[in-house]
Amino acid sequence: MSTDADQFQEFIDEVKYATKLVRNKKFNLGQYYDHMADFFKYANMLQDAEDLRVLARKWQIEKGDSNDN
Repeated sequence: MSTDADQFQEFIDEVKYATKLVRNKKFNLGQYYDHMADFFKYANMLQDAEDLRVLARKWQIEKGDSNDN
């Protein structure tokens, strides 16, 4: 990622993409969190990625969803 503006645009694009998948019922909320965690890992924002992974696992436990997609 070259600039803050580029990184922000990538973030917005990723949010839009993942949100669309949730709306189309191709992702559940746990999968959304995991997907966004992958983006934050890519952006080298490791603590944010870990926080999202925790949310994903919490959602999966609460919903009884063992799907790790």
